[in-house]
Amino acid sequence: MANKQHLTLIRQGAADWHEWKRMHRVASPDLREADLKGLNLR
Repeated sequence: MANKQHLTLIRQGAADWHEWKRMHRVASPDLREADLKGLNLR
């Protein structure tokens, strides 16, 4: 099951996602089984 915090961040947009990744360089996001249909992941 995907981590709810990670899903929330990715849905908020690239800026929030990149900031989280910058602050958590060694963390691996957990998006297992997440429905990412319709999201722009570029």
